[in-house]
Amino acid sequence: MKFAHRMVASENGLPGKARDSENRGLDLEDSKMTAPARFDLKLNKDDKELFSEAAFLMGTSMAGFGRAAAKEKARSVIDQESRLMLTRRDFKAFSTALDKAFTPNEPLQEALDSARQTARRA
Repeated sequence: MKFAHRMVASENGLPGKARDSENRGLDLEDSKMTAPARFDLKLNKDDKELFSEAAFLMGTSMAGFGRAAAKEKARSVIDQESRLMLTRRDFKAFSTALDKAFTPNEPLQEALDSARQTARRA
């Protein structure tokens, strides 16, 4: 897939901000890294052209596009996996357990009694 390159320049003629379909700006200066660490990625030709076009439309390099896309996906996966998913049956059991009065088991009751005997009030 071939696409036409369009340059977006700032007042000084250097690459500036590109606009996406929602008219949000992506500042190229924001994508600069402070501590480089390598991560090589092999792509087939079609994927490279796809990423290249997307990077261009975002006004960034392929590396910047790759970093931004990978970061967004990583955050999404971590967010999704950090949530607890319950079936309706499990949620009902959980809710019922929360609604019941708390009764400590024997080891916990012994620890509470021991703490009451040894703790002094200030």
